[in-house]
Amino acid sequence: MRRSVLRVVTAVAVLGLAVGCGESGGKPPAVAKQAVPSVKPAPKVTEERLSREVLERAALGEGDARGVDILEVPQKEVPSLPANAVPYCGAVGLGLSQNTDPKTKVRVSRGAFDGKRHSALIMSLLAHNGADARAVMKGLRADLADCPGFRDDDGAHRTVSSRAEKLGDEAVSYRVAAEWNKKHPRFDTSVVVVVRAGSVVVIVKGQVMGAGPQAERDVRLSAHALVEAQLGKLARTS
Repeated sequence: MRRSVLRVVTAVAVLGLAVGCGESGGKPPAVAKQAVPSVKPAPKVTEERLSREVLERAALGEGDARGVDILEVPQKEVPSLPANAVPYCGAVGLGLSQNTDPKTKVRVSRGAFDGKRHSALIMSLLAHNGADARAVMKGLRADLADCPGFRDDDGAHRTVSSRAEKLGDEAVSYRVAAEWNKKHPRFDTSVVVVVRAGSVVVIVKGQVMGAGPQAERDVRLSAHALVEAQLGKLARTS
């Protein structure tokens, strides 16, 4: 039963991956800063590119993160970008779809459900060499600086805001909030945390399932806890 529930919430976490063309523009509304506890520096991870076999061993499994159910997600369930796709705001859209620039063919993914905070998350580990991993983060920060928002293919205007995070060797998080048309009102928010640990880039995406700032804070806390657990295992395995 628990595995069935986890599959459902994992599917929810995968929803909303941005892979189409977008129209940027508009300033995001002010968002209150939400404190997330700082963490100790993570153990160092190799700068060498990891093989798929090693990355699979390093990825979290059931029982590796206290209070969190973990499910292996087949790569066919985490869409790759079509050859002609142009992601919204470059690396911003890539992060939403669990991809990076530069690209890599070695990616493993996990679904996670934090029972305490009722947060559904999708996490991907992407193997690069050290230089490419640093380029991923540099490009993402540049694209975030140039992306106040965009209008997606469904007509929703999505605002984007970001902040630095104290995780791994370097990290950034961003929220993408969408306000749909007034005739059919709907509001949804995604939180994405992107972390570099040595040569590996970790992307965690969570959907904010409830209303109010506490719902988003719960997703952020769950994402941070998941990343901390993942970085620890990654350092031990690599």
